[in-house]
Amino acid sequence: HITGLASWYHAYKVWLFIDIEKFVYAAATHDALEIQAVSAALKDHLILTYGTPAARITIANHDIPVIIGPAEKQQWRAAIRNTLAIADTTHVYCYNGSAKAWQCPQETVAYFKQQYTQNSDSLLLILTQDVNIFKQIVAEQELPANSYLIMHVEHTQIYTYLAACDTGIVMREQNSINWTSRPTKILEYQAVGLAIAHNNSIAFLQEPYI
Repeated sequence: HITGLASWYHAYKVWLFIDIEKFVYAAATHDALEIQAVSAALKDHLILTYGTPAARITIANHDIPVIIGPAEKQQWRAAIRNTLAIADTTHVYCYNGSAKAWQCPQETVAYFKQQYTQNSDSLLLILTQDVNIFKQIVAEQELPANSYLIMHVEHTQIYTYLAACDTGIVMREQNSINWTSRPTKILEYQAVGLAIAHNNSIAFLQEPYI
C-alpha cells in the first residue's frame, strides 16, 4: 500500500504517462505520423480514446507467420504423433506458453479437464519452459497421468509440434489490455490451422485471419 509522499509521486507518474500518451496519439492529427496497431480493436481504442485519425493507423503484419502448407503439416503431424505415441484419432489440445499468472495456466488446465470428461480420447500437450510448475498444476487438478504431456522444445521446433495438435488454448483475463492485444501464440496456432479455444477475452480472435 502506497502512502504519503510515495502515493503522491505514484499518482503524478500515472498522470504524466497518461498525458504523454494523449500527446503522442493525438499528435497524429497534425503531424505526418503513422501509428501501427496490432489489432483492429486497438485501432478503435486509439480513435475513441485519443481521437487519432483512422487514416493514420495501420495494422501491423510484419510478424504474421507464414501459413504451413497442408502437406508439410500432415508430415509433421504424423512424425510427432509417432514420436510421442499419440493415436491419430486422439484429439490433441495444446497450450504453448509459460505459467505466468496473466497467461491463466490454471484456467487452461481446468478447461482441458472439462473437455476430457466429455471425451476421454483427448490429450493436453503443454509446451513450456515452466515444466515443473505445470506438473504441479496438473497434479492439483488431478488430471489422469495418461491425459497430458508436458515438455520443453526449442522454438525452432514449435511449429512441428503444433502441427500434431487439433486445438490451441488461449485464456486471458478480461481487461482492455488483453482485449486489444494480438498474442504471438494465437498467430502460431493459426499458422498451422488449429482451432482455438478461448474465453472471449481477445478481440483479435473475432477478426478474420490476416
